[in-house]
Amino acid sequence: MEKHSLRTRLILALYIISVAVSIFIFSALMKSVAIHVEYNSYRQCAVDGRRVYFVHNQNGQSYIFAINQNAEVENMYLSSMLTDSRLIGISAINENVYVVEQAADGYRILQLDDDLHIVSRTSRFEIDEGYVFSGFSAEETGLFLTLLSEDGAVAKVISVDLANLKMLSDKSEDDVKTEVIGSIKPEEKRFFADALYAKGQLNTRLDNSVPTGVFAKNPEICDLISAMDLDVSHILSIYMFYLIWYFSALAIWFIILYLLIRMFENRNRSFYYLCIEEVVLFVIVGAATLAVVWEDQSSRELERTRFAVTSMQGLMEDSRIYEYVDYSYSSFYDTERYQEIRKALTEFVKRKGNNRIFYDVMIVRLKDNQVCAGATGRNRSTFIDNYGSKMVDLFDGLYKGKSFVNRDFTLEGHPYRAVAIADKELAPNYALVGIIGTISNDNTVVADNLGIFILFLATFAAASAAVILVEIFRMKDLIVLEQALKDTALGNSIKERPMTLGNDIKNMWDAVSEIHKRIEKLQYSKFKIMEAYYRFAPKNIELILGKKSILEVRNGDSRTFDGTISFIKIHTDYINRQKRLDSVISAIGEYAAKNEAMIIGKDVDISNLQMVISDQQTDIIKSLVDIFKNHAEELDHKLTTMFLYRTKFTFCIVGNESESSLSLSYDYYNDKEILSGIVAFLDAMDLGMVVSKWVQERDGYDGNLRFIGYGGEAENGAGIALYEVLDACDEKQRSEKLATLDRFNEALKLYHDKDFYLARNMFSEILKETPTDKLVRWYVFESEKYLTEGTTEGDGYKYIHL
Repeated sequence: MEKHSLRTRLILALYIISVAVSIFIFSALMKSVAIHVEYNSYRQCAVDGRRVYFVHNQNGQSYIFAINQNAEVENMYLSSMLTDSRLIGISAINENVYVVEQAADGYRILQLDDDLHIVSRTSRFEIDEGYVFSGFSAEETGLFLTLLSEDGAVAKVISVDLANLKMLSDKSEDDVKTEVIGSIKPEEKRFFADALYAKGQLNTRLDNSVPTGVFAKNPEICDLISAMDLDVSHILSIYMFYLIWYFSALAIWFIILYLLIRMFENRNRSFYYLCIEEVVLFVIVGAATLAVVWEDQSSRELERTRFAVTSMQGLMEDSRIYEYVDYSYSSFYDTERYQEIRKALTEFVKRKGNNRIFYDVMIVRLKDNQVCAGATGRNRSTFIDNYGSKMVDLFDGLYKGKSFVNRDFTLEGHPYRAVAIADKELAPNYALVGIIGTISNDNTVVADNLGIFILFLATFAAASAAVILVEIFRMKDLIVLEQALKDTALGNSIKERPMTLGNDIKNMWDAVSEIHKRIEKLQYSKFKIMEAYYRFAPKNIELILGKKSILEVRNGDSRTFDGTISFIKIHTDYINRQKRLDSVISAIGEYAAKNEAMIIGKDVDISNLQMVISDQQTDIIKSLVDIFKNHAEELDHKLTTMFLYRTKFTFCIVGNESESSLSLSYDYYNDKEILSGIVAFLDAMDLGMVVSKWVQERDGYDGNLRFIGYGGEAENGAGIALYEVLDACDEKQRSEKLATLDRFNEALKLYHDKDFYLARNMFSEILKETPTDKLVRWYVFESEKYLTEGTTEGDGYKYIHL
């Protein structure tokens, strides 16, 4: 008991430790997917009355937060998990929120209500080739998208009619009608860095302008977003997907842990060794594969960073962007030198090879983090305002003399890396910063390393096969010996001893062989004794008494239950008596063995049998009818008279250690005499199979039956109604009795109603058609007797008798 309690405590401790470790691992993993909202110049937000609607894209999802003036999130929109779409524009008007969704197959505008539930949406549509999305505005007159050409030379506005919005139930993809309502070009030698159509006016920002108006970073909105407070329901909604994965993984681990515990409880040492070897092999191969993938990933990212550094150093040398220039000069953006630098930066980003890596390249003044010149034209704004607070200490390494510094960040759901090099090694004033795409969170990681993962699977499979093969060879002798021990224990014959064995296994084989010989001798003796005993013991007595084996039956064992008793009278006054007895007893014995019945009460000449059938069996009548038919066809004669009666039985084993007997009693003591009389009458009437009404109702038999009268009155006062099973008769008798069945029933009713005159006449007519029907003949004489006597007292005349 103490050992069992200790094991329970250890298992409970394992589960508790598993939960604790899983929480630690889950917390560490959640750091990489935690939502960090921050307002910068690339983020989208809209203001409508008391609310600020802020868009955030991260981890393949898009969020819209409705923030009130107290920095509380009142409502939240969460896109479907792990989609390829992003929300890139938002506008709010008249308590409706409109957002632009971008996916690989185009753009779509969604309309959301005040609770941020989707009300309607447009079909997918494309924008003109060579243009990029710049801004979005929803107004009373329609929906407006601002587009910039890729070189910033043109800004235009396209209008989408509100009629293009359709309900979610409408799955059709109609063409979205758009109309260009305006297009402008920048001043000479300038280009557009940003553009937004709002309130009927196209607002633009040139490459030499300070971000003001709609392009300026609103400090109040920035403070609200920074102080944004999510309640528990919003947090659960955001992280529900990860929580489902967590609990699923925890459940799987619990199942594995349970199987491991069961494995150790079974104490199969060979299996232990194999599992340990497989786990160690998996860890080694898996760690090696992850190391290769990690190294490959790191090398590729480092190579991309080195390429960016080398390219930017080449740009510095070729363009001499720090020579002959004063970026603090107020009219710097009107000089030819600015145009040369801008051209060098834009051509650098567009250059073949660079365009796959660089998103932007810019010159940043270190003392105030201001962007002096950049390929995208977002000049005269701070580097931190554009790319977030993670860039605060980006340049610290440059002051310490590092050749370059880098920092990873996420912008609108895409991973980027900022790489910076200084204008000089000591006391740098400026830094050339490149924004490059990174592959650390790219969905193509698995595809890029597919060959390595396939190699991992192939290596693990081959190594596992080798380990299993070695284990099979190592355990081959022991497996054969184990089987020999098992066969010996079960009393089966053992195989020949292998030719080649180690000395230790050979000695054990010799011992097993000797044990097997002795057990065979003992088993043979016991088998012969049991065979001789069991042949003459009542079949299934152990089942009737509720025991698993006859060896468990003891003096004093008793059991009371409801069941059916079958009285079987075997006709032996024919030739081939032995063959007939063997045939009938074999069939009845086979039925008893299959249906957990027990044959009792054999006479010395085996002419009378009794068989007890428990109430657990069904279709008793049908099964016994089949036995009748089969033997009637096989031996061409009715062999038995059978009577089925349902009552309560009490079995008891009485006697002493040297001799015992089986005692059987019925629930009603006077039933036994009545039943003996019924069986004698049925045999005299040459009837085949007769059942009491209680048996027929319990068994639910719906075959052809003939009511033949009452066998007497049972202890409970009810008459024992008897029915002849016509389906058990041979074909000739069955057809004759079925043909006269209705008239027989009518005559019997007249007899029971004491109309003996009409009953005699009708029975006499039936007898003419069926002269071999002894029962009809008996009723003719009984009717004549009571007709002659004139009177009857009580119900005694109804009961059959000899």
